[in-house]
Amino acid sequence: TAITIFSLAITTLSTNPQPTQAADYGAFTDEQRFIAEAWRTVDSVYIDRTFNSQNWFQMRQDAIKKKYNNINEAQAEVEKMLSTLGDRYTRYLPPSKYESIVNAATGNLYGVGVELAQSGDRVIASDVEPNSPASRGGLERNDVFVEVDGVKFDDGKATP
Repeated sequence: TAITIFSLAITTLSTNPQPTQAADYGAFTDEQRFIAEAWRTVDSVYIDRTFNSQNWFQMRQDAIKKKYNNINEAQAEVEKMLSTLGDRYTRYLPPSKYESIVNAATGNLYGVGVELAQSGDRVIASDVEPNSPASRGGLERNDVFVEVDGVKFDDGKATP
């Protein structure tokens, strides 16, 4: 990596070389690897190479040194790092939020074998997989969902 090459170059050029202390990526916790990968992703594609006039690399180093009790803490750290960029289009979305946005934009095939879509104020089966539980239960393409588990979709209170 670039960091390793840089460390080796410094060691080679110094008159009294010290052993290189490269971070062992394998020794990172899952949470630290998550932060490193999030940082690397943003670093590789972010247009403003000044990173809003801050030391982006130092921010990574500081975040990697911290100990996290769980992935939620690491996700919060990534959110904090990205918020310092001051860019409303660069933000961290937890997997569930990302999936929800993708599903809302494209529809998605659910575990029972039906793709849902919204048509006006109605929720419809936009596609039904052959031989799926939905198909075997009699659900057909363009069927309208009126009620699910006692929750009616036409009362203006339910979220499709």
